[in-house]
Amino acid sequence: MEYAVTVRLKKGQNVFEQGSNTQGFFCIRSGAVKLALNAGNGDSMTVDLYSDSGMLGHHCMVSPTNFYTATCLTDAEVCFIPKSAVAKIKPPASLDSKIRNQIGGDYIRLNEIISSLRTKSTLQRTAEVLVRLQATFGSDNDGAVNLYVTKGELANIIGSSVESVFRTLGRLRQKKYINFEKSKIWIKDESKLRAIARLNS
Repeated sequence: MEYAVTVRLKKGQNVFEQGSNTQGFFCIRSGAVKLALNAGNGDSMTVDLYSDSGMLGHHCMVSPTNFYTATCLTDAEVCFIPKSAVAKIKPPASLDSKIRNQIGGDYIRLNEIISSLRTKSTLQRTAEVLVRLQATFGSDNDGAVNLYVTKGELANIIGSSVESVFRTLGRLRQKKYINFEKSKIWIKDESKLRAIARLNS
């Protein structure tokens, strides 16, 4: 697409920030990105995770500002398509309706995640994040979650202190639901994690 611009970002860089003007769509060509919400007390709450082929910022169709902050969990390459180009493409009414329905579905899903994160304990949030990491990034050749994060980075995703998350991981390993070594995590019993997190099967 002639309007698309490829942008390469480093781990820790923001794709866009909460409250900034929406400029267009971002499609992830490679890398991992988290979507987080400023909770209002200085804390950041991760609401979703994206990997290759994920799409970010499509709410630009209905909102002038970004509701969330998108941050790279790894070095990433994203393809940016400005709103002006979207207008020139002039999609058929059926496609435009489909996009808007997708946006509406995303809002409902994200609001459910936010509500869940606000009411769940550290143990429940940790179990939920581990399940989502596995679902989003898959497994590497050793069977570990294919996203390698430090305990500090994982704590940031979960929205808790490093000490609390480390203790929680230890409890889950003791029960043989997971295993971990340095920055690698193995999911041993996803059904148990789903039960802890109160996720539907």
